[in-house]
Amino acid sequence: MQRVKMYWKFLRGTTMMMPTPDQLTQLIARALRDSAFRHKLLAEPKQALQESGVLVSDAQTVTVVESNAGQTFFVLPLKTDTEAQQLQAAIASGLPQRAIRARVILRSWQDYAYKTTLLTSPKQTLLAAGLPIPDSMEITVLENSLEHLYLVLPHVH
Repeated sequence: MQRVKMYWKFLRGTTMMMPTPDQLTQLIARALRDSAFRHKLLAEPKQALQESGVLVSDAQTVTVVESNAGQTFFVLPLKTDTEAQQLQAAIASGLPQRAIRARVILRSWQDYAYKTTLLTSPKQTLLAAGLPIPDSMEITVLENSLEHLYLVLPHVH
C-alpha cells in the first residue's frame, strides 16, 4: 500500500503531458517528408518532440518505433475524454479499418480480459475484429501510459 501512495504522490507532483492526436499526426507527417527529422525522432525522441513544440515531462519516457514490411505496431492510447471522443468519431467516419481500430481500443479500455488477449495474441485478436492483416505481417501491441509514450512511424518504401 505504501508503494501505491508514493506512486500517486509522484504523479500528483508531476505534470504529465501527452501529445494530442493532431500533434502526433503532424509529427508523423513531418517524419515522412523530412528524413533528418525522422532520424532525430528515432535517435532522440524526447528531444525531437520538445524541439517540435510538444511538451513532454522529464518523468516520461518516449519510444519511437518504425514499422517495416514485415512488422507493424498497434498502439493503445491513454484513456482520456478527448481520445474517447476521437474514437467515437472514427467509428462514425464510415471508414471500415479506422472504425475497427477504434472499436478494438474502446473494447480494450472496457474489458480487461480482451485487452490481455490483445496484448498476448495481437494478430489473432485483430483478425477476429475484422482488421485485414497479411499472413506474413507481425503485429506488436504497445500501450501508452502516463509514464511512457510510444510513437509509430510508418514504413517508408
